[in-house]
Amino acid sequence: MEQGREFSSYKSGQWLPVYSPLFDPSRPCTLHVRGGSVIPMQGHANTTTVSRRNPMKLLVALNASGEAVGDLYWDDGETRDAQLLEEYVYLKFRAMNNTLEICSYQYKKLFNSTFDELAIMSVRVLGIRRRPARVELDGYYLLSRRQYRWHHSNKVMDLKQILMPLRKNTTVRWFMS
Repeated sequence: MEQGREFSSYKSGQWLPVYSPLFDPSRPCTLHVRGGSVIPMQGHANTTTVSRRNPMKLLVALNASGEAVGDLYWDDGETRDAQLLEEYVYLKFRAMNNTLEICSYQYKKLFNSTFDELAIMSVRVLGIRRRPARVELDGYYLLSRRQYRWHHSNKVMDLKQILMPLRKNTTVRWFMS
Protein backbone atom coordinates (compact mmCIF):
# COMPACT_ATOMS: atom_id res chain seq x y z
CA MET A 1 0.00 0.00 0.00
CA GLU A 2 1.37 3.41 -0.87
CA GLN A 3 1.97 5.97 1.85
CA GLY A 4 -0.90 8.44 2.14
CA ARG A 5 -3.47 6.18 0.45
CA GLU A 6 -6.85 5.65 2.06
CA PHE A 7 -8.68 2.38 2.48
CA SER A 8 -11.71 0.76 4.01
CA SER A 9 -11.93 -3.01 4.26
CA TYR A 10 -15.52 -3.03 5.40
CA LYS A 11 -18.60 -1.39 3.95
CA SER A 12 -19.58 0.33 7.17
CA GLY A 13 -16.01 1.02 8.30
CA GLN A 14 -14.47 4.44 8.50
CA TRP A 15 -12.04 5.59 5.78
CA LEU A 16 -8.60 6.05 7.30
CA PRO A 17 -5.38 7.50 5.95
CA VAL A 18 -2.76 4.84 6.65
CA TYR A 19 0.63 3.52 5.83
CA SER A 20 1.04 0.04 7.19
CA PRO A 21 2.82 -2.84 5.54
CA LEU A 22 0.71 -5.96 6.00
CA PHE A 23 3.78 -8.18 6.12
CA ASP A 24 6.39 -7.26 8.70
CA PRO A 25 9.08 -9.91 9.23
CA SER A 26 10.09 -8.33 12.55
CA ARG A 27 6.66 -9.13 14.03
CA PRO A 28 4.96 -12.51 14.32
CA CYS A 29 1.57 -11.53 12.88
CA THR A 30 -0.49 -8.53 11.86
CA LEU A 31 -4.05 -8.66 13.14
CA HIS A 32 -6.81 -6.35 11.92
CA VAL A 33 -9.76 -6.05 14.31
CA ARG A 34 -12.95 -4.27 13.38
CA GLY A 35 -14.33 -1.81 15.91
CA GLY A 36 -17.43 -3.14 17.65
CA SER A 37 -15.92 -6.58 18.37
CA VAL A 38 -15.13 -8.42 21.60
CA ILE A 39 -12.66 -11.24 21.02
CA PRO A 40 -11.95 -13.85 23.71
CA MET A 41 -8.37 -15.16 23.61
CA GLN A 42 -6.30 -17.80 25.32
CA GLY A 43 -2.61 -18.60 25.38
CA HIS A 44 -1.21 -21.52 23.44
CA ALA A 45 0.18 -24.81 24.71
CA ASN A 46 1.43 -28.08 23.24
CA THR A 47 -1.95 -29.79 23.60
CA THR A 48 -5.57 -28.70 23.67
CA THR A 49 -5.97 -30.27 27.11
CA VAL A 50 -3.21 -28.08 28.54
CA SER A 51 -4.17 -24.91 26.65
CA ARG A 52 -7.77 -25.10 27.91
CA ARG A 53 -6.41 -24.49 31.43
CA ASN A 54 -4.67 -21.25 30.44
CA PRO A 55 -6.29 -18.04 31.64
CA MET A 56 -8.50 -16.16 29.20
CA LYS A 57 -8.05 -12.62 27.90
CA LEU A 58 -10.54 -10.30 26.24
CA LEU A 59 -9.82 -7.84 23.45
CA VAL A 60 -12.57 -5.20 23.33
CA ALA A 61 -12.40 -3.03 20.20
CA LEU A 62 -14.88 -0.20 20.66
CA ASN A 63 -16.52 1.26 17.56
CA ALA A 64 -17.04 5.00 16.95
CA SER A 65 -20.09 4.90 19.27
CA GLY A 66 -18.07 3.31 22.09
CA GLU A 67 -19.77 -0.09 21.77
CA ALA A 68 -18.67 -3.68 21.11
CA VAL A 69 -20.23 -7.16 21.26
CA GLY A 70 -19.02 -10.74 21.11
CA ASP A 71 -19.70 -14.24 22.35
CA LEU A 72 -18.00 -17.51 23.26
CA TYR A 73 -19.20 -21.11 23.20
CA TRP A 74 -17.23 -23.38 25.54
CA ASP A 75 -17.48 -27.08 26.31
CA ASP A 76 -15.07 -29.56 27.87
CA GLY A 77 -13.63 -30.57 24.51
CA GLU A 78 -14.27 -34.25 25.18
CA THR A 79 -18.00 -34.84 25.54
CA ARG A 80 -19.68 -35.95 22.33
CA ASP A 81 -22.77 -33.95 21.40
CA ALA A 82 -22.10 -31.47 24.22
CA GLN A 83 -24.52 -28.96 22.71
CA LEU A 84 -27.25 -31.56 22.30
CA LEU A 85 -26.68 -32.72 25.89
CA GLU A 86 -26.58 -29.09 27.06
CA GLU A 87 -23.19 -29.58 28.68
CA TYR A 88 -21.61 -26.30 27.70
CA VAL A 89 -21.37 -22.64 28.62
CA TYR A 90 -22.24 -19.75 26.37
CA LEU A 91 -20.90 -16.29 27.18
CA LYS A 92 -22.13 -12.98 25.76
CA PHE A 93 -19.97 -9.87 25.93
CA ARG A 94 -21.33 -6.35 25.51
CA ALA A 95 -19.54 -3.04 25.97
CA MET A 96 -21.41 0.26 25.99
CA ASN A 97 -21.61 3.39 28.14
CA ASN A 98 -18.15 2.73 29.66
CA THR A 99 -19.31 -0.69 30.86
CA LEU A 100 -18.36 -4.22 29.83
CA GLU A 101 -20.97 -6.85 30.73
CA ILE A 102 -20.14 -10.55 30.67
CA CYS A 103 -23.22 -12.79 30.85
CA SER A 104 -22.71 -16.51 31.43
CA TYR A 105 -25.35 -19.03 30.43
CA GLN A 106 -24.30 -22.28 32.08
CA TYR A 107 -25.93 -25.61 31.47
CA LYS A 108 -25.68 -28.91 33.37
CA LYS A 109 -22.55 -28.73 35.44
CA LEU A 110 -21.21 -32.10 34.32
CA PHE A 111 -17.98 -31.02 32.67
CA ASN A 112 -15.13 -33.53 32.58
CA SER A 113 -12.57 -30.74 32.89
CA THR A 114 -11.42 -27.97 35.20
CA PHE A 115 -13.92 -25.54 33.68
CA ASP A 116 -14.95 -24.04 37.00
CA GLU A 117 -11.35 -22.92 37.52
CA LEU A 118 -11.20 -21.03 34.21
CA ALA A 119 -11.28 -17.24 34.42
CA ILE A 120 -10.67 -14.09 32.45
CA MET A 121 -7.46 -12.63 33.85
CA SER A 122 -6.93 -9.59 31.63
CA VAL A 123 -8.90 -7.25 29.38
CA ARG A 124 -7.62 -4.82 26.73
CA VAL A 125 -10.06 -2.11 25.65
CA LEU A 126 -9.23 -0.24 22.43
CA GLY A 127 -10.69 3.17 21.68
CA ILE A 128 -11.06 4.80 25.10
CA ARG A 129 -10.62 8.50 24.38
CA ARG A 130 -9.70 9.72 27.88
CA ARG A 131 -7.91 8.31 30.90
CA PRO A 132 -10.37 6.64 33.30
CA ALA A 133 -10.38 8.05 36.83
CA ARG A 134 -11.23 4.62 38.27
CA VAL A 135 -12.27 1.11 37.23
CA GLU A 136 -14.67 -1.15 39.15
CA LEU A 137 -15.56 -4.83 39.01
CA ASP A 138 -19.16 -5.75 39.83
CA GLY A 139 -19.89 -2.33 41.32
CA TYR A 140 -17.87 -2.79 44.49
CA TYR A 141 -14.30 -3.86 43.77
CA LEU A 142 -12.13 -0.89 42.84
CA LEU A 143 -9.11 -1.83 40.75
CA SER A 144 -5.76 -0.49 41.93
CA ARG A 145 -3.51 1.58 39.65
CA ARG A 146 -1.32 -1.52 39.23
CA GLN A 147 -4.30 -3.43 37.84
CA TYR A 148 -5.21 -0.96 35.12
CA ARG A 149 -3.20 1.19 32.79
CA TRP A 150 -4.24 3.66 30.12
CA HIS A 151 -2.01 4.31 27.12
CA HIS A 152 -2.55 7.86 25.89
CA SER A 153 -0.72 7.41 22.57
CA ASN A 154 -3.04 4.69 21.26
CA LYS A 155 -6.14 5.15 23.47
CA VAL A 156 -5.93 1.69 25.05
CA MET A 157 -6.81 0.57 28.57
CA ASP A 158 -5.25 -2.63 29.92
CA LEU A 159 -6.72 -4.44 32.92
CA LYS A 160 -4.36 -6.98 34.50
CA GLN A 161 -4.36 -9.30 37.49
CA ILE A 162 -8.14 -9.51 37.63
CA LEU A 163 -10.14 -12.65 38.22
CA MET A 164 -13.48 -13.02 36.46
CA PRO A 165 -14.68 -16.66 36.53
CA LEU A 166 -16.37 -17.73 33.28
CA ARG A 167 -19.23 -19.30 35.19
CA LYS A 168 -20.22 -15.97 36.78
CA ASN A 169 -21.85 -12.82 35.38
CA THR A 170 -19.45 -9.90 35.70
CA THR A 171 -19.53 -6.17 35.06
CA VAL A 172 -16.49 -3.97 34.49
CA ARG A 173 -17.09 -0.23 34.55
CA TRP A 174 -14.66 2.60 33.93
CA PHE A 175 -15.42 6.11 35.16
CA MET A 176 -14.10 9.26 33.50
CA SER A 177 -13.02 12.25 35.57
